[in-house]
Amino acid sequence: MNQGIKLCILALSSSCTLLAGQVAAQDGQQGAITTASGIDLIPGLNSKLKHDDNIASSSANEEESWVLEVMPALRAQLLRGADQYSLDVAVAAGRYFSSSDDDYVDFRLGGDAAVELNQSNRFNLNALWLKGHEDRGTGVSEGAGNAQDEPNKFTSYDLGGYYEYGAMTTPARIRLNANLHDKDYTNFEAVTRYKDYASYTLGTAFYYDTRANTSLVAEVSQENISYDEIDPSGDRDNISRDYKLGVDWQATAATAGSFRIGYQQKDFDNQAREDFGGLAWLLSVTWQPLTYSTLQLNSGRKAKDPSTDGDYIRETSYGVNWTHEWSPIWSTDAGFSRMKEAYTGIDRDDTLDSFNLSVTYAAARWLTMKAGVDISDKSSTVENIKFDKNVFYLSANMTL
Repeated sequence: MNQGIKLCILALSSSCTLLAGQVAAQDGQQGAITTASGIDLIPGLNSKLKHDDNIASSSANEEESWVLEVMPALRAQLLRGADQYSLDVAVAAGRYFSSSDDDYVDFRLGGDAAVELNQSNRFNLNALWLKGHEDRGTGVSEGAGNAQDEPNKFTSYDLGGYYEYGAMTTPARIRLNANLHDKDYTNFEAVTRYKDYASYTLGTAFYYDTRANTSLVAEVSQENISYDEIDPSGDRDNISRDYKLGVDWQATAATAGSFRIGYQQKDFDNQAREDFGGLAWLLSVTWQPLTYSTLQLNSGRKAKDPSTDGDYIRETSYGVNWTHEWSPIWSTDAGFSRMKEAYTGIDRDDTLDSFNLSVTYAAARWLTMKAGVDISDKSSTVENIKFDKNVFYLSANMTL
């Protein structure tokens, strides 16, 4: 066993041992520290050792590496009557033992406030700041992972929220929502400078409860996307509008779901780019035939901006996932998904098939171990976009 792998295993075992010593006297208690002011502090530590046989998602000359990922996190939560406030801080660090240029340290800071003014008026506010990265061969560097010596780095923030009017005991409710998103890359500016953008979304939704564990929904939203600099291929600024009807249901204790279907329209400021108008949908269904077995189905279709070239992407996705608890401490998770992407503005069509399988062992209330494999197979009409990737991992998730 090489030195890198030994260090990874040592780090995992040391993390478990350290936290075990801290919580041994508290085993059986809730995983939170409650302050005198009533704020709950919930720490956590997630460590993962994995082997990735294609770290740059390349079609040729694949690079492989063992990777150690560590993410300490802290959540501060305050419950005051029906109101809830939270603040989350997390650091994610990755160490590549065969490719140190791919090492990363990401930072995340987020907050959320859910306030109920009275039985008919409530609102939610949320914010997120992220200093992150895109693995080589993903995002802006898709298909060109081997051409870069390090990942793309970025800073982004989101500000959003909604206001809802209508008592939960009455049939009808209306919600107004808004969101602002901004993303700026901080390296490889010769390419990424044209991918920096900001978007703001405004929308409204009307809910009508049928009193049969079902809500009928009508939604309208508009997203304005503006890029900081004009791309050499032409201006990418556009407006996307969505008009959807749907239903949320909890038919029985075993079945619940959400479905939206409607029309999406995407219009570009640049007349040389092709606009989109067509069917869009979003489906999520959870079926629990047994209390210890859950099947999830999902599907979606939408038009979205590309990370690389083209006017827009028509994305269609399908997925299925099965979780089964074999005993109070052992469970398995298996899933398959397919994403088809048809590009407009360039000659390119992609299909990404993903398969995941994992086994989870609840060693203690404060420690959960997981071993699994993630397999990805991407085909494309563009040769350098194709890739195969196999990731095997062992992780430990620890709390108080």
